[in-house]
Amino acid sequence: MKPEHLKIHEACFKLCQGYVRREAPIVFQLIQVGETKLYKELGMKNLFTYAVKICGLPEGAAYSFIAVGKTAKLYPCLREAVAARTLTVSKANRILSILTKENAEELVEFATSHTAKEIDREVRRRNPKAIVRAKIKPLTGDTDLLQAPIP
Repeated sequence: MKPEHLKIHEACFKLCQGYVRREAPIVFQLIQVGETKLYKELGMKNLFTYAVKICGLPEGAAYSFIAVGKTAKLYPCLREAVAARTLTVSKANRILSILTKENAEELVEFATSHTAKEIDREVRRRNPKAIVRAKIKPLTGDTDLLQAPIP
C-alpha cells in the first residue's frame, strides 16, 4: 500500500472507531438531559429538539439515541449491551418494537450476533406489522417515490 493511502486509511479508521465509542455515552447523556429537563433551561421544547438544534445530531440519529436510551432504562440487558458496545444503537433500535420483559435478553443476544438484515427478518417474523412503513423518497426535483404496504 502506498504511504499516502495508508495515511488516508488510518485517518478514516480512527474516525470510524471514534464514532462507535461515542454512541453509548451520547445515548446516556441525552437521557440525563431529558431526566433533568435541561433542554427546557436552554429554551428547547423537548429532548429531540435539543439533540438536533443544540447538539447538531441528524434527526434520525437523535430519534434512535433517544428511543434506545429510554428503552434501556427499562431493560438492563439492553443498557449493558449498548454500554459495553456489543450492540450498536442502530441494531438496538431495530428490536425496540418487539422488546418485552420476557424476550429482552434473548433479543439483545440475537441482535449482538446477527446482521441488521437478519434482525429485521426476525422482527418481521415475530411481528409482521412492526417494520412495515410507508416511505416517500425524493427522486428528482419534482418526482418522489412512494413505497407503501398493501394488504
